[in-house]
Amino acid sequence: MIQNSSKPSPHPSSKTPFLKTQQQTISLQQLKSLFKINLFFTGFYLLSFFGAKKFIETHDSLREHATDLANNLTSILHALIIVPASACYLTRQITLTSWYKTAAASLAYFWVDLVLLPSTTNNDNTFILFIVHHITLLVVLIFYLQKYPTIIARGLLSETTAPFLYTCNFLRKIGQQDTFLYQLFGILTLLTWAIFRLFNFTYLYKGFYEKNASLFEYVAFAPLVLMNYFWFFKLLSFYHKATS
Repeated sequence: MIQNSSKPSPHPSSKTPFLKTQQQTISLQQLKSLFKINLFFTGFYLLSFFGAKKFIETHDSLREHATDLANNLTSILHALIIVPASACYLTRQITLTSWYKTAAASLAYFWVDLVLLPSTTNNDNTFILFIVHHITLLVVLIFYLQKYPTIIARGLLSETTAPFLYTCNFLRKIGQQDTFLYQLFGILTLLTWAIFRLFNFTYLYKGFYEKNASLFEYVAFAPLVLMNYFWFFKLLSFYHKATS
């Protein structure tokens, strides 16, 4: 006989319906702890960005790209933190409480990246897309982390693309776009993008539809899916031109 328990499971469960993930109420004390973690990582990402920018500016050949490359490095650091943590939570290696703490670090990253956008993005159309993207992510993390921790953990696996994408960007900045290394990282970028952004986000969106999510949740999630398809085909065209 299956017994019901009022105590929520600290891990995602394969038997749990897609959107009805087990939840753990965040206490006031935990909220204060998450706020401190958020502040710590806000300082960490800002220090990483400005420290990297200052270092890169000491190299004459890279000085004009210092802001862009420093921003890329910060994104890679975030990916190295959030992707393993997301994978650990999804495979039951860490508790939900630990996952909340890591998500606070991710919230700090998206906040810092949003603030830095005016100095790191020159194209007006790209700037608007990034603004929409970051604000959507911030809203999701702030208001839906407690409700859908498993969904958000799966979504943040998309940061797997960052090291490959930004290594390509660095190689292009130093004029190495004709090399095998650039082509290799270009392929890895497109491959990880297809898996962790196109397939992953489409699967998550399909789950929202099948499990009757609210209209607001269904509509709000759509831009994240569509933007990933848009950027994928843009990257595909860009890499084709760069290597042809």
